Amino acid sequence: MDITLAHQLIIEVWCAFLFIKGGATVINSRLLKAKIVLSGYGMSEIAQSLGISKSSLWRKIYGKTEFKQNELLTLSKLLGISNISDIFL
Repeated sequence: MDITLAHQLIIEVWCAFLFIKGGATVINSRLLKAKIVLSGYGMSEIAQSLGISKSSLWRKIYGKTEFKQNELLTLSKLLGISNISDIFL
């Protein structure tokens, strides 16, 4: 799914904000898992796209560790998330 340039810019600005404030510490895990299911990708595929292990992905989803800026960008593009602030607060 293609994300418009405007959506991509919003996502990049939000990711930069999260990076500056120290990362995405609050995550709407249910919404993120729903987006993953709806995308048709498996957890292994998502983890591989992010360059992390499946267990690392689970820890990030449940807020045990934080997503890096590049992971947020990749994840939002992969899942077609246009309003990243709904998931990463």
